[in-house]
Amino acid sequence: LLANAGALYHDLGHLKEAKELYQKCLRACDLFGEVYDGCRTVRVTTRYNFARLLEDEGNTNEAEAAYEKLLNDHPNYVDGWLRLAIIRGNTGDADAKRELLLKAQKLCEAWPELLGVGVQSSFAVSGTNATVMLGDEAFKERK
Repeated sequence: LLANAGALYHDLGHLKEAKELYQKCLRACDLFGEVYDGCRTVRVTTRYNFARLLEDEGNTNEAEAAYEKLLNDHPNYVDGWLRLAIIRGNTGDADAKRELLLKAQKLCEAWPELLGVGVQSSFAVSGTNATVMLGDEAFKERK
């Protein structure tokens, strides 16, 4: 519920409230993760949403670090690669952007219809959600 409420506030532009709810959700997952398996996916999604919120606040460096940490733990989380590519592209690093987009495309090779035009347009649409297509693969931790 905390993650959903945070996402709602985030969507409405109430970033302070969203940030507080995301942080509470992550703390709750830390407390209950051992007894509630659903915390695994909630934690990953909330970490991604928190990074998006940092972007929306204009904290690009913090957002970039949050995506990198998320992707280090969950390298199949396609949306993280896409957002990181957009950040790198916005800094003028076209080569890094291209490399990250290709990484995302490689993860989604089983769903070419999902990418096609998307990669060519640099996944500029913030609502891109390739992770849903990957299902549990996106939430697997790096071993």
